[in-house]
Amino acid sequence: MTHLEASGAGPAASLCAALAGPVGPPLLVTTADHPLLSAEIITHFVTAAQSSGADLCVGFARRGVIETKFPDTRRTYLPIGARDLSSCNLFYVANPTAKRVLDLWQTVESERKHPWRMARRLGLWFLLRLFLMRRSEAQVFSLLSKRLGAYVQPVILPFADAAVDVDTPDDLTLMRGIFEGRR
Repeated sequence: MTHLEASGAGPAASLCAALAGPVGPPLLVTTADHPLLSAEIITHFVTAAQSSGADLCVGFARRGVIETKFPDTRRTYLPIGARDLSSCNLFYVANPTAKRVLDLWQTVESERKHPWRMARRLGLWFLLRLFLMRRSEAQVFSLLSKRLGAYVQPVILPFADAAVDVDTPDDLTLMRGIFEGRR
């Protein structure tokens, strides 16, 4: 089923508004600026998310996978565990418990221009433990799950295409080159 909802102040606000209406879990969520999204990526992500048993899953790709295929692209990488991961703008909301995460995400998202306010909302000690101790991916998401009150898991995708969206003019140039090459 497809449902259109007016966008909110950000992705989390938009998703919370949709969930307050006729839309309910399970739910696959992505962004509109995701031109390389394919059936193969979606199938891989949803299958892994469903088998994880998590309340909420987030898609990521490893830096090495992305930079091997797209060496000139600029992505934002998060040091999660021993690896640098980039978000793939893919989310799987499995059940209503995930709303706890979305509520906090919405609050943190509203503070994105004020890093110290974001840190205060999440807890400075929590963030220090999360990023300075260089834990494994499993440990990082275990800590996150405890802090958020919901079981959150990453889905590490083996597809560089999954992490490329169009946020900048350089991204648009990259996409045009990719699509021209596919003709």
